Amino acid sequence: MSKREKIFSLFDKKFSNKFPFIFLFFCYWINTYTTLGSKIILHLSSEDNLIENVSFILIVLSAFFILKTIFLKIKKNSSSEKFTLIFLFLFLIIWAFEEISWGQRIFNFSWDTISNINFQDEINLHNLNKFQPHLHKGYYILGLVLSFLCILKKKNKTSLLPDKSILYFFLLPSLYYLVGEIIFNFPLEMQGEFVLINKIFIFQETNEFLLALGAFLYSFNLYRIKKKNF
Repeated sequence: MSKREKIFSLFDKKFSNKFPFIFLFFCYWINTYTTLGSKIILHLSSEDNLIENVSFILIVLSAFFILKTIFLKIKKNSSSEKFTLIFLFLFLIIWAFEEISWGQRIFNFSWDTISNINFQDEINLHNLNKFQPHLHKGYYILGLVLSFLCILKKKNKTSLLPDKSILYFFLLPSLYYLVGEIIFNFPLEMQGEFVLINKIFIFQETNEFLLALGAFLYSFNLYRIKKKNF
């Protein structure tokens, strides 16, 4: 096992199930220190800043390790398993480039046909006017499905099912979006009394970062285990 693999293996076994709680607690705690703390968190988690850029890198690395897993010459690889891996690779690539609006701001280009019907005037699919109102529902449904897969019992070590150690990378973000949607849909007369409606989803990028890190840990560990057992 290489030094890099040992580091990630240690993180997976000793710290991964605690990290999502520590990371979110730190973000929420810093945010309570108005005005400096909230400004720092909002800056780091805003569009095209640190958290979003790191998320993009993690998703690309996830796709890279899934691709490496696909090219492992594993004798026992079934056609359905290969199809699942190819689907995961394509999903991760699309997710990565959707995250940066397909390089719109990096390469400074526009496509009016898409941006004119986009909630944020960007070139991506997930913020299209038809999809954006349902985006958070998609996040918590996907997160809950992945959380359920994490707790399923594996038949063998090389199973494609995610490990229980990364459960909270998917469960906490899904609960964040689920609870946020419930609060967001409170009756209007209650919203003003209990919540600031424009503050509900200010930690969206930090929760998306957890999803991206969970995807990376899954992809890296899958490749490591497959390589070790082929």
